[in-house]
Amino acid sequence: MMALVQSLLTALRGLAQWWISEIAAMVPERLRRRLARQADRLVLLLGESGATLYLETRQELRMLGEIDLRADAEPQYRVAALLRRHGFAQDNGRAPACLRLAADRVLRTTVDLPMAAESNLGEVVSFELDRHTPFRADQAAFAYRIIERDVGAQRLRVDLTVVPRPLMAEAMAVASGLCLDVTSVEVAERGGSYAASGNLLPDDSPAVAHSGHGILNYGLATTAAVLAVIAFVIHVQSTQRVDDAIARERAAVKKSITAVVALKGRLGVPPIINLR
Repeated sequence: MMALVQSLLTALRGLAQWWISEIAAMVPERLRRRLARQADRLVLLLGESGATLYLETRQELRMLGEIDLRADAEPQYRVAALLRRHGFAQDNGRAPACLRLAADRVLRTTVDLPMAAESNLGEVVSFELDRHTPFRADQAAFAYRIIERDVGAQRLRVDLTVVPRPLMAEAMAVASGLCLDVTSVEVAERGGSYAASGNLLPDDSPAVAHSGHGILNYGLATTAAVLAVIAFVIHVQSTQRVDDAIARERAAVKKSITAVVALKGRLGVPPIINLR
Protein backbone atom coordinates (compact mmCIF):
# COMPACT_ATOMS: atom_id res chain seq x y z
CA MET A 1 0.00 0.00 0.00
CA MET A 2 2.68 2.54 1.04
CA ALA A 3 4.82 1.58 -1.95
CA LEU A 4 1.87 2.30 -4.25
CA VAL A 5 1.22 5.68 -2.64
CA GLN A 6 4.91 6.63 -2.81
CA SER A 7 5.12 5.70 -6.48
CA LEU A 8 1.99 7.75 -7.23
CA LEU A 9 3.34 10.77 -5.35
CA THR A 10 6.68 10.50 -7.16
CA ALA A 11 4.90 10.37 -10.50
CA LEU A 12 2.69 13.34 -9.62
CA ARG A 13 5.69 15.35 -8.38
CA GLY A 14 7.52 14.73 -11.63
CA LEU A 15 4.43 15.69 -13.63
CA ALA A 16 4.01 18.91 -11.63
CA GLN A 17 7.67 19.88 -12.10
CA TRP A 18 7.42 19.23 -15.84
CA TRP A 19 4.18 21.25 -16.06
CA ILE A 20 5.66 24.21 -14.14
CA SER A 21 8.80 24.23 -16.28
CA GLU A 22 6.70 24.17 -19.47
CA ILE A 23 4.53 27.06 -18.25
CA ALA A 24 7.59 29.04 -17.10
CA ALA A 25 9.19 28.65 -20.52
CA MET A 26 6.13 30.29 -22.10
CA VAL A 27 6.32 33.40 -19.87
CA PRO A 28 8.10 36.37 -21.52
CA GLU A 29 11.44 37.32 -19.99
CA ARG A 30 10.22 40.80 -19.00
CA LEU A 31 7.25 39.34 -17.13
CA ARG A 32 9.47 36.74 -15.41
CA ARG A 33 11.69 39.54 -14.10
CA ARG A 34 8.64 41.45 -12.88
CA LEU A 35 7.21 38.39 -11.09
CA ALA A 36 10.58 37.70 -9.48
CA ARG A 37 10.72 41.26 -8.19
CA GLN A 38 7.29 40.91 -6.57
CA ALA A 39 8.94 38.79 -3.87
CA ASP A 40 10.66 42.05 -2.80
CA ARG A 41 8.83 45.12 -1.57
CA LEU A 42 9.28 48.82 -1.12
CA VAL A 43 9.25 50.06 2.48
CA LEU A 44 8.71 53.67 3.49
CA LEU A 45 10.05 54.30 7.01
CA LEU A 46 8.30 57.40 8.28
CA GLY A 47 9.81 59.64 10.95
CA GLU A 48 8.89 63.01 12.46
CA SER A 49 10.16 65.23 9.64
CA GLY A 50 11.51 62.83 7.06
CA ALA A 51 11.15 59.46 5.47
CA THR A 52 13.48 56.81 4.14
CA LEU A 53 12.71 54.55 1.21
CA TYR A 54 14.02 50.99 1.37
CA LEU A 55 13.96 47.87 -0.75
CA GLU A 56 13.30 44.88 1.49
CA THR A 57 14.27 41.45 0.18
CA ARG A 58 14.51 38.07 1.85
CA GLN A 59 18.19 38.76 2.56
CA GLU A 60 18.44 42.45 3.40
CA LEU A 61 16.91 45.87 3.85
CA ARG A 62 18.66 48.18 1.39
CA MET A 63 18.24 51.94 1.59
CA LEU A 64 17.28 53.59 -1.69
CA GLY A 65 17.22 57.17 -0.47
CA GLU A 66 15.94 59.72 2.02
CA ILE A 67 13.10 62.22 1.61
CA ASP A 68 12.99 65.48 3.54
CA LEU A 69 9.27 66.10 4.00
CA ARG A 70 9.78 69.69 5.17
CA ALA A 71 12.48 70.98 2.84
CA ASP A 72 11.29 69.33 -0.38
CA ALA A 73 8.47 71.35 -1.93
CA GLU A 74 7.22 68.36 -3.92
CA PRO A 75 8.70 65.25 -2.29
CA GLN A 76 6.70 62.92 -4.56
CA TYR A 77 9.09 63.78 -7.39
CA ARG A 78 12.00 62.79 -5.18
CA VAL A 79 10.34 59.39 -4.61
CA ALA A 80 9.64 58.98 -8.33
CA ALA A 81 13.28 59.79 -9.13
CA LEU A 82 14.50 57.21 -6.59
CA LEU A 83 12.24 54.56 -8.05
CA ARG A 84 13.38 55.29 -11.61
CA ARG A 85 17.02 55.27 -10.54
CA HIS A 86 16.66 51.79 -9.08
CA GLY A 87 14.58 50.38 -11.92
CA PHE A 88 11.11 50.40 -10.36
CA ALA A 89 8.16 51.10 -12.61
CA GLN A 90 5.11 52.92 -11.29
CA ASP A 91 1.63 51.97 -12.45
CA ASN A 92 -0.35 55.14 -13.20
CA GLY A 93 2.30 57.14 -11.39
CA ARG A 94 1.96 55.15 -8.15
CA ALA A 95 3.81 52.24 -6.54
CA PRO A 96 2.75 49.75 -3.83
CA ALA A 97 4.72 49.96 -0.60
CA CYS A 98 4.73 48.96 3.04
CA LEU A 99 4.43 51.88 5.42
CA ARG A 100 6.62 51.44 8.49
CA LEU A 101 6.29 53.76 11.50
CA ALA A 102 9.16 54.66 13.79
CA ALA A 103 9.03 52.88 17.15
CA ASP A 104 9.13 56.11 19.18
CA ARG A 105 5.83 57.25 17.67
CA VAL A 106 3.70 54.32 18.82
CA LEU A 107 2.77 52.47 22.01
CA ARG A 108 4.14 49.00 22.69
CA THR A 109 3.37 46.95 25.78
CA THR A 110 3.14 43.38 27.01
CA VAL A 111 -0.14 41.99 28.32
CA ASP A 112 -0.90 38.81 30.24
CA LEU A 113 -3.95 36.81 29.18
CA PRO A 114 -5.42 33.38 29.94
CA MET A 115 -4.35 30.66 27.51
CA ALA A 116 -8.01 29.99 26.68
CA ALA A 117 -8.04 33.35 24.87
CA GLU A 118 -5.69 32.06 22.16
CA SER A 119 -8.49 30.59 20.05
CA ASN A 120 -9.98 34.07 19.45
CA LEU A 121 -7.09 36.27 20.54
CA GLY A 122 -7.92 39.15 18.20
CA GLU A 123 -11.39 39.59 19.68
CA VAL A 124 -10.07 39.34 23.24
CA VAL A 125 -7.35 41.94 22.64
CA SER A 126 -9.87 44.27 20.98
CA PHE A 127 -12.32 43.88 23.87
CA GLU A 128 -9.68 44.50 26.56
CA LEU A 129 -7.60 47.12 24.75
CA ASP A 130 -8.75 49.96 27.02
CA ARG A 131 -7.72 47.94 30.10
CA HIS A 132 -4.10 47.77 28.96
CA THR A 133 -3.73 51.00 26.96
CA PRO A 134 -5.23 54.51 26.98
CA PHE A 135 -7.26 53.66 23.85
CA ARG A 136 -10.44 51.84 22.98
CA ALA A 137 -10.53 49.56 19.96
CA ASP A 138 -12.31 52.23 17.89
CA GLN A 139 -9.62 54.78 18.74
CA ALA A 140 -6.52 52.88 17.64
CA ALA A 141 -5.14 50.26 15.29
CA PHE A 142 -3.29 47.40 16.92
CA ALA A 143 -1.23 44.32 16.17
CA TYR A 144 -0.26 41.51 18.51
CA ARG A 145 1.87 38.40 18.70
CA ILE A 146 2.34 35.72 21.34
CA ILE A 147 5.81 35.82 22.87
CA GLU A 148 5.41 33.22 25.63
CA ARG A 149 3.10 30.36 26.60
CA ASP A 150 3.13 29.28 30.25
CA VAL A 151 1.44 25.89 30.05
CA GLY A 152 1.68 25.31 33.79
CA ALA A 153 -0.04 28.55 34.70
CA GLN A 154 -2.23 28.46 31.56
CA ARG A 155 -1.22 32.03 30.68
CA LEU A 156 -0.11 33.87 27.56
CA ARG A 157 2.29 36.81 27.26
CA VAL A 158 1.31 38.92 24.27
CA ASP A 159 3.34 41.69 22.66
CA LEU A 160 0.89 44.48 21.79
CA THR A 161 1.53 47.37 19.39
CA VAL A 162 -0.97 50.22 19.35
CA VAL A 163 -1.17 53.23 17.02
CA PRO A 164 -3.77 55.99 17.51
CA ARG A 165 -6.02 56.33 14.49
CA PRO A 166 -5.18 60.03 13.88
CA LEU A 167 -1.49 59.06 13.57
CA MET A 168 -2.42 56.21 11.22
CA ALA A 169 -4.49 58.57 9.06
CA GLU A 170 -1.70 61.15 8.99
CA ALA A 171 0.92 58.55 8.00
CA MET A 172 -1.33 57.10 5.28
CA ALA A 173 -1.91 60.59 3.90
CA VAL A 174 1.85 61.26 3.76
CA ALA A 175 2.45 57.99 1.88
CA SER A 176 -0.38 58.76 -0.54
CA GLY A 177 1.09 62.23 -1.14
CA LEU A 178 4.35 60.52 -2.12
CA CYS A 179 2.42 58.52 -4.78
CA LEU A 180 2.75 55.29 -2.80
CA ASP A 181 -0.17 52.89 -2.36
CA VAL A 182 0.04 51.44 1.15
CA THR A 183 -0.34 47.65 1.18
CA SER A 184 0.48 47.20 4.87
CA VAL A 185 1.40 49.24 7.95
CA GLU A 186 4.00 48.05 10.45
CA VAL A 187 6.08 49.42 13.28
CA ALA A 188 9.86 49.37 13.10
CA GLU A 189 12.08 47.97 15.81
CA ARG A 190 13.40 50.52 18.28
CA GLY A 191 16.52 52.16 16.88
CA GLY A 192 16.27 50.19 13.64
CA SER A 193 14.40 49.83 10.38
CA TYR A 194 13.24 46.22 10.36
CA ALA A 195 9.66 45.33 11.24
CA ALA A 196 8.91 44.67 14.90
CA SER A 197 5.16 44.24 14.58
CA GLY A 198 2.58 42.62 12.36
CA ASN A 199 0.27 44.44 9.98
CA LEU A 200 -1.76 47.20 11.64
CA LEU A 201 -4.28 47.59 8.85
CA PRO A 202 -7.79 46.41 9.76
CA ASP A 203 -9.02 43.06 8.50
CA ASP A 204 -11.47 44.65 6.05
CA SER A 205 -8.83 46.78 4.32
CA PRO A 206 -8.23 46.07 0.61
CA ALA A 207 -4.66 44.92 1.18
CA VAL A 208 -5.55 42.44 3.89
CA ALA A 209 -8.67 41.28 2.08
CA HIS A 210 -6.66 40.66 -1.08
CA SER A 211 -4.03 38.75 0.86
CA GLY A 212 -6.70 36.72 2.63
CA HIS A 213 -8.33 35.84 -0.67
CA GLY A 214 -4.97 34.76 -2.05
CA ILE A 215 -4.33 32.53 0.93
CA LEU A 216 -7.86 31.13 0.67
CA ASN A 217 -7.48 30.42 -3.04
CA TYR A 218 -4.12 28.78 -2.46
CA GLY A 219 -5.61 26.67 0.33
CA LEU A 220 -8.56 25.63 -1.83
CA ALA A 221 -6.28 24.73 -4.72
CA THR A 222 -4.03 22.70 -2.43
CA THR A 223 -7.03 20.93 -0.91
CA ALA A 224 -8.41 20.14 -4.35
CA ALA A 225 -5.07 18.70 -5.44
CA VAL A 226 -4.83 16.55 -2.30
CA LEU A 227 -8.40 15.32 -2.76
CA ALA A 228 -7.65 14.47 -6.39
CA VAL A 229 -4.64 12.41 -5.34
CA ILE A 230 -6.68 10.65 -2.65
CA ALA A 231 -9.49 9.93 -5.11
CA PHE A 232 -6.99 8.52 -7.59
CA VAL A 233 -5.38 6.32 -4.96
CA ILE A 234 -8.80 5.08 -3.80
CA HIS A 235 -9.78 4.34 -7.40
CA VAL A 236 -6.59 2.35 -7.98
CA GLN A 237 -7.06 0.46 -4.73
CA SER A 238 -10.73 -0.30 -5.50
CA THR A 239 -9.82 -1.51 -8.98
CA GLN A 240 -7.11 -3.70 -7.52
CA ARG A 241 -9.56 -5.16 -5.01
CA VAL A 242 -12.07 -5.96 -7.78
CA ASP A 243 -9.36 -7.57 -9.89
CA ASP A 244 -8.20 -9.64 -6.91
CA ALA A 245 -11.80 -10.73 -6.19
CA ILE A 246 -12.35 -11.76 -9.82
CA ALA A 247 -9.08 -13.68 -9.83
CA ARG A 248 -10.06 -15.49 -6.65
CA GLU A 249 -13.49 -16.36 -8.10
CA ARG A 250 -11.95 -17.64 -11.33
CA ALA A 251 -9.46 -19.73 -9.38
CA ALA A 252 -12.28 -21.23 -7.29
CA VAL A 253 -14.40 -21.98 -10.39
CA LYS A 254 -11.42 -23.50 -12.17
CA LYS A 255 -10.69 -25.64 -9.14
CA SER A 256 -14.31 -26.86 -9.06
CA ILE A 257 -14.31 -27.62 -12.79
CA THR A 258 -11.04 -29.50 -12.48
CA ALA A 259 -12.55 -31.62 -9.71
CA VAL A 260 -15.66 -32.34 -11.83
CA VAL A 261 -13.56 -33.31 -14.86
CA ALA A 262 -11.44 -35.59 -12.73
CA LEU A 263 -14.54 -37.23 -11.28
CA LYS A 264 -16.04 -37.78 -14.73
CA GLY A 265 -12.78 -39.26 -15.86
CA ARG A 266 -12.89 -41.80 -13.08
CA LEU A 267 -16.51 -42.61 -13.98
CA GLY A 268 -15.70 -42.99 -17.69
CA VAL A 269 -17.74 -39.96 -18.80
CA PRO A 270 -16.08 -38.11 -21.69
CA PRO A 271 -15.14 -34.45 -20.83
CA ILE A 272 -17.23 -31.69 -22.42
CA ILE A 273 -15.61 -28.71 -20.68
CA ASN A 274 -12.43 -27.22 -22.05
CA LEU A 275 -10.32 -25.74 -19.30
CA ARG A 276 -8.04 -22.82 -20.15
